[in-house]
Amino acid sequence: MAVEEYCEGNFLDELQEACDKSNGEWIEGGREEICHGVTGEMMRWFQRNLNDELYRMWCPGPHKSFKRLEFSDVWGEVVEEAPAPYGPIKFLLRHPGPENSPWADSLTVPVNQCCYVESMDLNGRILFKILHECLPYTDKTIMKTRWLLPKEINDRAHKAFVDHQNEEYRFEYFLPKLYNEKTWMTKEVCETMD
Repeated sequence: MAVEEYCEGNFLDELQEACDKSNGEWIEGGREEICHGVTGEMMRWFQRNLNDELYRMWCPGPHKSFKRLEFSDVWGEVVEEAPAPYGPIKFLLRHPGPENSPWADSLTVPVNQCCYVESMDLNGRILFKILHECLPYTDKTIMKTRWLLPKEINDRAHKAFVDHQNEEYRFEYFLPKLYNEKTWMTKEVCETMD
């Protein structure tokens, strides 16, 4: 069986095409993971200090680059990722307040423990939406992720997206050690659930 080749840009092209066909309709998905040994303080420190080095360390291979942006009303980043089997694709990630997310009526944690992201192309069209929720305990963090994708996304692009979300749930494999090495830089305080 021949391996299908994917050129850089296909994932973005397929998302844009799916948005065109979906006419504003979305499909929802999600997952939940227990990150043992990852405390709320560690997650807050990671989120507040996230830079290009930490971004690539978070998901080696698929995460290619990270750059903070400044907007007048929100904050965001330009990220370059390579969800398998596609080549590197750049996205604009925009972070409006979680209260503005499509799940705002069902948020179960305080706002400062949520991250709502709208991923956009360079024309400002929203391609997908993600809500990350962190439930910190003294010895672990429960991570909940929900997403909305264009309703007409094809199976290949849908699988690439979901597989990459799964790849990103690796905090317990690197964050405790990293936090202990670099925590002198800044100390984060976070109330836990227990």
